[in-house]
Amino acid sequence: MVIKQYSKEELVTLTRQIVSGKLAGTITHKAKNILMPITGYVELIEGGVSSEKQKKYFEKIESSGKRLQLLLKSFLRFSRASNAGGRGWQGLEEIDLSGLIEEIVSLFEDHITISKVTLEKEIAPGAGKVCGVYGDISLIIASVLLNAIEASPQGGSIRIVGEGLSISIDDDGPGVSEETKNKIFEPFFTTKQGSLGIGLTTGLFLARGMGGDLVLEGKNKFIVSLCQKKY
Repeated sequence: MVIKQYSKEELVTLTRQIVSGKLAGTITHKAKNILMPITGYVELIEGGVSSEKQKKYFEKIESSGKRLQLLLKSFLRFSRASNAGGRGWQGLEEIDLSGLIEEIVSLFEDHITISKVTLEKEIAPGAGKVCGVYGDISLIIASVLLNAIEASPQGGSIRIVGEGLSISIDDDGPGVSEETKNKIFEPFFTTKQGSLGIGLTTGLFLARGMGGDLVLEGKNKFIVSLCQKKY
């Protein structure tokens, strides 16, 4: 089999397309679940209800609308993010680590449920602001989280922890063997059928491009380390 030679920037774009594609189905399902009650409340209002109930239904419609807006905004922000990949410190911004983790996890909620795994999330009080590019950091977290979901057995659990300037993600899967440990960051190396094997390669490239790193600790825990802004 002949494998096309990709530039680092092309790998980043391809990885984002793959992750976005896998998320699209569950995001659509989640959006439909938000829209269904809105339709129900509109029908109730059209059927004639008291002004008190009408006000209550309009409040619920507004709340659901805001949830849908937030969901779509988060997904579009992730899927359309520009690739800063490797520009060094130029153009990096200060990003709230806890808020970023919350946003990415919210995109994966239905994907996690469908995969029949549970997610344990812990954001330590010390998790602060990091220096980076939103699109790059979110793609690193999404790629590692997607790997963890796909590696976890049904009924297994995934843990994501934000602490200081780092994010760790580990799962209950079989883990990385000693034989493949030195190869997992190589482009197109994979042990999963149907996988292109570029997620971790892209994650490492992006992390180092922002002055951070992506490492495997033990067999199952990946740690994304980031930096504070340099002045």
